[in-house]
Amino acid sequence: NTFLQQNNRNTATAARQTPREIRVVENLSTVGPGKTENVFEKELIRLLYSGKEDVVEYILEKIGIEEYTDPNMKSLAEIVSVGFNEHKISPAYLIDQIQDEGLKSFVFKLSLTDETISKKWDDFSYNGKIEKDTFAHAEETVKSFLVHKLEHQIRINNRLIAESKDERLHLELLKRNKELQDDKKELLNSKSNLI
Repeated sequence: NTFLQQNNRNTATAARQTPREIRVVENLSTVGPGKTENVFEKELIRLLYSGKEDVVEYILEKIGIEEYTDPNMKSLAEIVSVGFNEHKISPAYLIDQIQDEGLKSFVFKLSLTDETISKKWDDFSYNGKIEKDTFAHAEETVKSFLVHKLEHQIRINNRLIAESKDERLHLELLKRNKELQDDKKELLNSKSNLI
């Protein structure tokens, strides 16, 4: 079944490839993730443009460029990947590589803001502000990104089950959802250096 083969390829997280070219995104009028996109992509971009080599390497190892759903975030991640391969990851250099002025402004503002997706860090603080461990934050963000991706695929599979009358497809998708749930459980139970 072609759909299941594509489904399995899309949800595989083992093999990652580094892109050799940066694709130009035509319509950049909406900067940032849309409603159905992975909300953690924006935070990943902020971390990728931090200039911290260990953080950049960790994110590029764990999340392939093809996994970004927003074309703008994907093109920004590609710039970092190319820069990383050339050992040029300073925020100034990376931002200078962005051709679109709207995206350049977006990344510049993003790198100056202190807002994050996760409020977990602020829970550790008495005055609402703490010095964040960037690598631990990257681990948390990558985990959240991957969990969100798995949940999204499960929702897609459930919608296909509801819309289809093919019992074989139902069984295959239910089996795939079980595998995705197991992957999600393993991710959520994995220990990281968050505390």
